[in-house]
Amino acid sequence: MINLLIADDENIIRQGLLSIDWKSIGINVFGSVDNGLEAVEILQGEIIDVVLTDIRMPGLDGLGVAKFVHEQNLSTVVILLSGYSEFDYARKGIQYNVMEYLLKPSDPNEITASVKRAREQIDKRRKADVRLKLLEAELGKRRLAIDGNGIILGEMDYSEKSKQILRYIAENYNKSISLSTLSAEIHLSTIYLSKVIKKATGYTFLEIVNAMRVHKAAEKIRNNSCRLSEIGESVCINDQRYFSQIFKKYYNKTPSAYKKEPCMPVDTKLAYLIQIIHSDAP
Repeated sequence: MINLLIADDENIIRQGLLSIDWKSIGINVFGSVDNGLEAVEILQGEIIDVVLTDIRMPGLDGLGVAKFVHEQNLSTVVILLSGYSEFDYARKGIQYNVMEYLLKPSDPNEITASVKRAREQIDKRRKADVRLKLLEAELGKRRLAIDGNGIILGEMDYSEKSKQILRYIAENYNKSISLSTLSAEIHLSTIYLSKVIKKATGYTFLEIVNAMRVHKAAEKIRNNSCRLSEIGESVCINDQRYFSQIFKKYYNKTPSAYKKEPCMPVDTKLAYLIQIIHSDAP
């Protein structure tokens, strides 16, 4: 079965894509996200065979997702969805080995035909996919580390590693961080790190990073320390649309509405976790 990830910030488009009978053509929809950063986090922690992504999204656009796949040398096939006015921009994806570009609005048959072509590509190289072998090792409750001699397999230690991950978030939330930057620093695979943090906390790495950033941003909003645009940038969220989107997920209010009437976070468990991380930070 081929794993498909759908990424589009328009809910009506996502729902339309999800309504396609993917199973009839041997496709499993792993999930759907509304921004490129969440797509990248999933790509770092799971085996995704095909990404069907809109080119314009908050946080990180479709080309950014394609660039990540290309630079990380992933076997994931990228298919871009773009409006007519964005087509020339979309063609830049050729440098990132984007397989196809589909113009919106796309016919469902055209979309499934494109994914079928991607599946044919994947079937040919799947036996040689090293990432599948790594995932199989980690699903067997083994961890992957890298030293001068190459890949090392060892027993998982969730507690210590999860503490290390949370310390890293607390110390670097206001910088550009990801599972990839963490992986490079502590020499563990992104797949392993993704599973460690989810098992230890119940949340993904990006959910915790974003919650920490929004928590800090809310403090600044309550203190009227600076303009909303500056507050987002101060916690390393430079895309104001994305800042508003994740702030609303956490507080169920936009930053401007929160400024008028502060409230408690929607997810109290996550808020408590952020308070603990914040209090333990140096």
